[in-house]
Amino acid sequence: MALLFVRQFGRLLQSRGYQSVSAVPSRSLNTPAASSPSKSKKRIYNNLTGIKYNSKQANQAQKSNDSSAQTGGFDSSRYLKNLRKDEAELAKLSSEDRTAIQTLLGVCKQGNFSQALSLFHTISVSKPEIISDKTTFAMVQCIHQLIRNEKNFVSASDIDQGVQTPQSANILRYDSALDMIVDGFQINRFPLNSFGLLHILSSYKEIFQYRKGSDFWLWLVKNKPELLNDGAPYSAALELYTDAPIAGSEVAVMSEAEANKVKRDICVKLYQDMKSRRPAVKHATIATTSYIYALTTLDDVKRAEEVFLEQDFTNYATHPEYRRKILMYLIWNKYDSEIATKYLKYATKERYVLAIGVLEKYVINAYELGVNEDEIFANAKDYMTLNNRWNTREGTIVLIEFFKGFFKRFSELTDDAVIHLRKFLDDVFDYTPHASVYNEILSKISRVWQDPDLVEAFYEGALASGMKPTSVTYRILIKHYGLLPSAEKVRQTWMQLLEYQAQYTDFSIDVWRKNLFHLLTATRVTRDWEFYELQYANLYNACPEADRERLVALRSDVYSLKSETGNLSDLFSNGKSILMVEAQDAISSEVSTLLASEEKTADDTASQENPTAEKTAEEEPTDPSTQN
Repeated sequence: MALLFVRQFGRLLQSRGYQSVSAVPSRSLNTPAASSPSKSKKRIYNNLTGIKYNSKQANQAQKSNDSSAQTGGFDSSRYLKNLRKDEAELAKLSSEDRTAIQTLLGVCKQGNFSQALSLFHTISVSKPEIISDKTTFAMVQCIHQLIRNEKNFVSASDIDQGVQTPQSANILRYDSALDMIVDGFQINRFPLNSFGLLHILSSYKEIFQYRKGSDFWLWLVKNKPELLNDGAPYSAALELYTDAPIAGSEVAVMSEAEANKVKRDICVKLYQDMKSRRPAVKHATIATTSYIYALTTLDDVKRAEEVFLEQDFTNYATHPEYRRKILMYLIWNKYDSEIATKYLKYATKERYVLAIGVLEKYVINAYELGVNEDEIFANAKDYMTLNNRWNTREGTIVLIEFFKGFFKRFSELTDDAVIHLRKFLDDVFDYTPHASVYNEILSKISRVWQDPDLVEAFYEGALASGMKPTSVTYRILIKHYGLLPSAEKVRQTWMQLLEYQAQYTDFSIDVWRKNLFHLLTATRVTRDWEFYELQYANLYNACPEADRERLVALRSDVYSLKSETGNLSDLFSNGKSILMVEAQDAISSEVSTLLASEEKTADDTASQENPTAEKTAEEEPTDPSTQN
């Protein structure tokens, strides 16, 4: 099917006078052959790291480099020793108290936040003396994991309908729970160990409560310095100060380089302070990993590589998990493409499975740093093929970012641009990617190249190659046909969208406002107001009463001028049309949203959620499957 698509696309190009792709020299993108054992892995390792190769250590690292790898390696004797110690502590409690603590630990392990918080609060008020540092650690670890889950979860059905906002309503509850635990710890109601402190500081960072995290760190330095001796809390502090914005009146005139230097100086002092405490190797490695994150983020990548190569890889505690993280930081850095590419190739050869998002950032940064698109694709393809990552969420996101960068670089429709696109499509679509990849390309051809024939050829070929359209696909086409203009095709595509939406029984006002707004955008050009008013009325009648106010701003009488002006901003700047709408106060925010949507230049494609900013589903790439 992919071949059929490529042939159809190629015939259109040839009919329009574009030369064959075979006329353009291209580097081979074939999967690299696996290294033969006789070819020295030892030499590759030595050339890259400058550290003496240890075959026993390398084999151990390879076995551990999977999803079940334990941070710093797994020591069964230490685990059993700690387990017996925990059982001995519980044995000292009364039967009732022991049951309460075990129940709390159980619900924390299950991630049942409401029940865990209720139990923890009850015990901390009635019998705080039975709460150990392990109990408090279990609570804060539970909260930290829930924060990460909450920020990352988007349902598959929402993705296909173009909604990518995470379900983050509980973040405030987690924030309040962290505050309660910190307050109790500060008045000595219950204890915390160093890893509990790490989770609290990391949680504050991940919900963007940098001030609270900084205040708590300064309090620890002043009042509980002994808890910092093992080095683990320094890891969270380094990442907190790396990501935190700089406050103060001088920030307005501070360049990015100056801000990076200020934060880098802070991180250097934190790292030196950690080393002066001489923590255990494992804990020092945790902090060192975060220090390398700070250096790669704050524009000192060469120093980050030096710190990486200084690590003792003969010690079990330094790998495999920490080394994998360090490789990630070096690969996704946005300042040095040479180092990023070198370590991506190393990770590929050594078959490291990098976290989702690493290759995506590599592609984005490589484009920004001017790396040739053929090289970017070849490096990404080598990694994805060797690790069987093409037909995964990661593969979809990487492809979307690749084509985003491609169309930004080839912003004009030229022979060279079309030939390059066809070359990549010939290779990519053998893997039948998720619809969001097709949507990205379809949107770019429509919006950037603005070529109706190419849009039609691509869409028909994508369907032939196995694409299953989503709501986002139909929105792109509705907007495209509106610009032609073709009222008939807008009507046909809208009916296809209605048929597609019928599979979702739950009415989502957010989804339907997106759908209707795209029809409105097209109608402003096609002038097919009769059809639009009918669709608005049908939707209004089907909409739950509680949500109907949110449709008011899309009523056709708001556009009583029938869009004589070509821009929403011009229309609403008049003000008179707004006065014609009932519930004027209620729609003011909706009008602002519409104006903002009209002014955005981002593409109308499927989206990947970004925890740092809400984006519409037509702006960024999205996860093609439900995230865990």
